[in-house]
Formats: sequence, structure tokens, C-alpha cells
Amino acid sequence: MNTTSATHSHSRWARASYFFSVWAFVAALLVVALRLWGGAWASLLGSLVALPFAFWVIVRTSLYRHIYRGKPLAMLGFVVAFLGFSDAVGQLSYQALWRQAFRLGGPVAVFENKSEEWRIRYPGLWARYSLKEKDVTTFFFKPAATTPAIEFSISHRKGTETPDLDAAVRNFFLALPKSGSTQVLAQGPIHYPLFQHAYEVVYEDPDQPIVLRHRLIFLSGAEGLTVLSVTAVPSWYERLFADAERFLLSFEPLG
Repeated sequence: MNTTSATHSHSRWARASYFFSVWAFVAALLVVALRLWGGAWASLLGSLVALPFAFWVIVRTSLYRHIYRGKPLAMLGFVVAFLGFSDAVGQLSYQALWRQAFRLGGPVAVFENKSEEWRIRYPGLWARYSLKEKDVTTFFFKPAATTPAIEFSISHRKGTETPDLDAAVRNFFLALPKSGSTQVLAQGPIHYPLFQHAYEVVYEDPDQPIVLRHRLIFLSGAEGLTVLSVTAVPSWYERLFADAERFLLSFEPLG
């Protein structure tokens, strides 16, 4: 009777032995899916689960071949999970080095212009300088004054009444130096905190020696017209997106 019970238990585990190998491979595929749709951090966390599990299955299939089967599938899962781990570590390391190179690792700073009565947030380690033209002063924020092809800026024209936002955008396009290949990637009214009238324009010109993507937000209010701008090489723009968004949406009138 004991022999029959042991045999029955053994056959039950033998039939289920492929289950662990299949799940080791499925876990590796989930790592790939997390990389595609969840990003590098999600892929890294998933691989830290999939790798030990696949290794455990490989050990079991090596020590107990008559019970745990599907070792090649488990090994394939381990390789896929390891590749996902390596890719995630590489992406995160590159991102960290990139942010360090462009001085994005520090705290956010607040710049207040008390004469024009507004404030804005920008990367705290960046250099700040201004340029006055006619009655308008434009403030620039860059990783360093000599850093090419990446900058945040803001200009504010104080007025006694609410400016015509449509006219301001129209005049901007009329004055914009354009080539036949200038591409307007996005434009239209947007929601902006504390402002009822806001308009966004995103454009780039592929014919320029250095292709730059420009994202501008025009704000119209009782205090005047404000133009916020982010300019960067398109690939840098994508990496800067969260920092650019923080800057562009942080404008606040004082008082």
C-alpha cells in the first residue's frame, strides 16, 4: 500500500514537472513586456524576480531530471531575463550619467522676478542669465552658459489689460524664420494652472545644421503676456520631458 502511494505521488509530480519550466519562460517574456510598456525600472524589478526563479528551475531540472523537466526552456527563460536585466541596467545607468552631465540631479530652484511680479521653477544647478531687447527681458536657464542646443527660457510683457492671445500667436508665426521643411508638430489651446487663456506650439526645422525641437506656451492674463519656451535636440527633448514639463507648468504671478 505504501509503495502504491509513493508511485502515485511520483507520477503526479512527473506530469506537473514542465509547469515550472514553462513559467520560468513566461516570467522572462513578462520582463520583455515590462520593458516595452513599463519602462526600464519595471523591467529591472521584473528581471530581479524572473532570474532567481529561472535559476531555481534550472537547478531542479539538473538535480531531479526524472521529476522536473524542460531544462532547455528554463535556460532560455534565464537568458531572456538576463538580457532584460542587462538592458534595464544599461538604460538606467546611461540615464543617470546623462542627467549628471546636464546637471539635472540637484534640487529644483525657484526664481522670482519681483519687478515683474512672477516666479518660476527650474533645475537648481543650471546657470541663469538674461537678455533685454526693447521693453522685454528674456531669462534663460541652461546647464551651463556655453551648453549648446538645450535651454529653457521665459519672457514676460507686462500690460494693463489682457492681451489678445490669438494675435500674439499669429504674430509669432509671422515673425518665425521658416524654411520649406519647418514642421509644426502640435498647436492649440491647453489647460494651464491659474490661467484661462493658454496656447501651445511645438515645432522643429529639419533643414537647420542642428535640428532643434521648440515647445512654447503662451499665457495671457491681466498681468500681461508670458511666453515660456523649451528648446533642445529632439532626443534630448524626450529625456528632458519631465523637467521641461515642470518648468513650463510652474509659472505663477506673485501677489
